[in-house]
Amino acid sequence: MNEKLIKKFRRECMGWLSPQGELHVCLLHQHLDVLEKLGLFPEEFRVLDQWKDEDAESLESFLSQFGPDDHVEWHHYESNHDYERIPKQQRRIANLAYKAGWVRLGYSSQRSNPFVEAEGTKEALHKHADAAGFIADCLNVRLIQTRVNLRNLTD
Repeated sequence: MNEKLIKKFRRECMGWLSPQGELHVCLLHQHLDVLEKLGLFPEEFRVLDQWKDEDAESLESFLSQFGPDDHVEWHHYESNHDYERIPKQQRRIANLAYKAGWVRLGYSSQRSNPFVEAEGTKEALHKHADAAGFIADCLNVRLIQTRVNLRNLTD
């Protein structure tokens, strides 16, 4: 793990440790993009992308019936749009990554109490404790480990 990659992680605030211990940095709130770019879970991402497209088209079609003076933003939630299926699919993909041994990393630069959080299964956190600790040490912050319980992960 090189210094440039750790600096990039500090700047972007999000990343993953692969099952092999490689750091993959991603933009904040876009942590699934890395997994998709790596070609992981292609069927799950295909469904997610399809749903995003369908939802956008459905919502656009619904909202097109309103005129410019109808305050379209007020009617947004009146559609038959399913606001839960995309977040559920995103959680499903993250859960598959945890089950496969990935550890999600986050960096918080709170002035009084900065930290790196490592989130994964007990086994993955144990396996990557040195790598996560090294990243936290390089950033001169504490490491918080958050264990994901596999029994609570649903497909």
